This record gives sequence, structure tokens and C-alpha cells, in this order.
Amino acid sequence: MLWGYGPAVDVLEEISDVKSVMSKNEINILIIGASDARHILQTISRYYKRPRKKINFYVADVMLEMVARQILLLLIALEPPDELGLFDKTRLWMEVYGNILVRPNTNKYIVKKSYQLVNMITSEVYLNSRLPLVSVSMMKYKERDNLETIFQFWAKNRFENVLKLWDGRIRQSLGTRYDSKEGVFDWDYYMRLKEIPEGERINPREYKHWRGTGVAFTWLECEETEPNPTMASGIVKLGSRLLNHGYLGDIVSPPYLAFGTDSEDKNLLEVRNNVMTHRSTDIVEANLRRMFHEIATQTPYEPQAAPDPHLGAVITELPEVLEVPECEEKVVDIQEDCRRKEDYSAISVPDTKVHFLSTNALLELPRRPRFRNFFDVVMVSQNLTQRLSDDVMSMVRPGGVLLAETRKFITGTSKKEKEDFAEHLVQLGKDRSCRPLRPVDGVNDYLAKFLVERKD
Repeated sequence: MLWGYGPAVDVLEEISDVKSVMSKNEINILIIGASDARHILQTISRYYKRPRKKINFYVADVMLEMVARQILLLLIALEPPDELGLFDKTRLWMEVYGNILVRPNTNKYIVKKSYQLVNMITSEVYLNSRLPLVSVSMMKYKERDNLETIFQFWAKNRFENVLKLWDGRIRQSLGTRYDSKEGVFDWDYYMRLKEIPEGERINPREYKHWRGTGVAFTWLECEETEPNPTMASGIVKLGSRLLNHGYLGDIVSPPYLAFGTDSEDKNLLEVRNNVMTHRSTDIVEANLRRMFHEIATQTPYEPQAAPDPHLGAVITELPEVLEVPECEEKVVDIQEDCRRKEDYSAISVPDTKVHFLSTNALLELPRRPRFRNFFDVVMVSQNLTQRLSDDVMSMVRPGGVLLAETRKFITGTSKKEKEDFAEHLVQLGKDRSCRPLRPVDGVNDYLAKFLVERKD
């Protein structure tokens, strides 16, 4: 729910062989239930590889907390290099994305940006200036008020007892098996996750550490001690109090799936003695660093040669944090500093707009004549395929493309269940006048691809 169940996809690359769509100068893409911004970021990072087109992303999610997280993740990814360096941006993004505990500096960043997001959500003028890629004009005023409440909760960081919340979810899930949870985690990895194609690239120690603690990404020089408020669910305002329903995210399928199962840097996928030479964290970090570089520069990324992991620790320089003196005697009004509006703009992404829709948009938009045959591509997550009603598909023009997630990467799903779901997607496509553009393999393929052949 908090992260996607499959790799980040360059949507334009995925539909590059569909001439009825790629021949257009403006492409409208509807993304349903992706839970994060991975497909959007991956797509815009590869713009430099193809002729420029105008791209409009329309994002439909079922929870406002998911919308808020996606806006924050886009904001981090588009921070200018002179405000946030590539190394720091990458690790900060990873922590916000997949760790229930974050470093103190990351927590300060979340607090500061939360105040900025309050300013953005309450002023379209400021949003267009600070983060021009994003638009919330299609959301209802009540939903924008609720987004403001979520950002206020993040700013105050009232997400308390997160380790107890995580452990409570584990205890509730395992029941009588809780006392042998390490064995359960081990079984889930070797008998389920590792059996998934590319699943073996996820490090077993990292996976089991995440299952036990909620912390997916770790580094030796870092210590995660502060709660990550962006992982709170059901945030509401009751009088002057900000309340939440705790952690309701996934505790079985890990946050490594989006960027940690493949890489253009093939040395990261090297196996020696049947063991991956790099951690999942290393693969995710390298992929994100490449993506953020390409977004900022629109040029290919040249990775630096990584040290051989079998040569032991290699110290290149002392971390700068060791040289920063403690400032215990100086008292700074952090809240006042965070409230001050930032006067710079995010990295420019020309000819692109990300429109966040209302949570009930899939019920309301089909009633508007404007959206009849409007979308060229619709991409739907595996848990929201039931939302692909005839009314929703009427918004996709004939000759458009339907991209539907399979359940390949769902850790607790058997091979038979994945095959059955693939058959469900084929039947769903047939019922919605969609023809498969390739065989639908629910075990080995992440996406099922259909051509819309409806005749109006």
C-alpha cells in the first residue's frame, strides 16, 4: 500500500511499439493505485532518449495519505542540485520511501517540507512556483483540506510508538507463530520471495531485518532513530488534536521491489558462490542515483566504479559529519525557520504535468463529456483491477493501451494464484474489448499489455 509491487516502468518505453499512441504529440496517462511515484519518475528520467512530447499524468489513488506521499517523493526527487546533492537526495528518498524509522536529519527535512507542502496545498500560486510539475486543481476543496491536515501531522510528527505498532502488526499476523517469527521470515524468503523471478536478488538478511523492524535501508554510518510520519495511515483532525490509525502498510512484500530487482549496472547483479555480491540497498541506491541524475541533467549517467565487495572495507575519506561541531548552546526556532516559504523552484520538467485526482474520480470523471475517449494509456495496480468498469474504460480511446499489473511480485501468493490472476486479467480485457498484445504470463511478467479495440 505504501510502495508499489513491481519495478518502476518507463511508460513511454512500454508503449513504444503502439503507433496509434506514439504518433500523437500529446499523451494522457491514467495511473490507478500505483501507491508511489515510481512510474512517473522513471518515465520523465528517460525523456532525453526519445523525441519530446507533451505528457499528462493523471493519478487516481484510494487514500489521501498515498497522494501526500507521492507529492513529497516528487518534491524530493526534483530538488535542485544546489539545494540537495545527488548522494544525499538518494538516501533521503530511500528512507522516506521504505523505512519506518529515519535519521534525525531526514526527520528535520520531512518537518520542513511538510510546512512547505501546507503552503503549496493552500495556495495554487505558490504550488505552481515551487513545484510546477504537480497540480491538485482536480481535487475537491475538502480533500485539499484533508491533505493540509496530513502535512500538519507530518510537521508535528505525532507518529509515536512506531516500533510497537510494527511489532503489533507482526504479532497479529503470525498469531501463535509469533515466538518463532525468525523461522517464519526465513521460510517466507526462501520458499516464497526467492522463488519469484528476480526475487533472489533481494538480500535475505535485509529482507528478514525489514520484516522484524520495519527498516528496509540501512548504512553503517547512519542510525535510524526517528519515526517516519509519512507512513501513518488514517490521519484525522479532532478539534485541536491530530490523530492517526497507526501503521497499515505491508509487512510481507518489501519496498525493494520498485528499484531493487534489476539494474543497468550489471556488476551490481553479480553472483559469487550462489550469493549476491551487493545488497538490495546498494542496487536501489545505484538505480535511484542514475534516475535522479537523468532527471536533473537529461543526460546518461556514468556510474563510478564500485570497490570489489570481497576486498573488505575501503575508506576513501572521512565523513563530513564527523567534523561538524555540536551546537548545544545555540537555541534556534526550528518551527519558525520551517514555516518560512522557500523561494526557489523545483527542477523543471518541460511539457509534463502530474494531476492528482479525487479519491472517487473513477466514479465521477466518466460522467463528464470531456473525458470520453480522453486517455491514451491506463495503468492499473493488481489490487484495483475491479475498478476497471465499463465506465472507466469508456475514458480510454480506441487504439489506447491498458497496462495491468500481475501478481508476480506479491510475496504471499502461490504460483497457481498468480496464474489464476493472469487468466482473470485476460478475461477482464476480453470483457472490456481489449486484445492482449502479448501472452499474459502471471509468473514471469510484471505487466499485462492490452490494446483497446472498443467500437463507439
